[in-house]
Amino acid sequence: EVDIIEGVNDVPPNHSTLHTTEGCTMNPANMVQTGTLENTNCFWQVNQNAGCGVRINKPHSYGHGFNNIGGGW
Repeated sequence: EVDIIEGVNDVPPNHSTLHTTEGCTMNPANMVQTGTLENTNCFWQVNQNAGCGVRINKPHSYGHGFNNIGGGW
């Protein structure tokens, strides 16, 4: 499962997250991104189904801020 826009408990910022089967991981050494990696193990049965998420470090990436700038269209 790929969550492109996901709010954790409806609290911004956005978290883009992969929830996968066993064996899928993310290697931070091989990543170029502006977000912050939160977990490296994407397997849905570990980390309370958190997956390997990337927190988008922008205030308007989710919730009211996202809606106020026309997000979702």
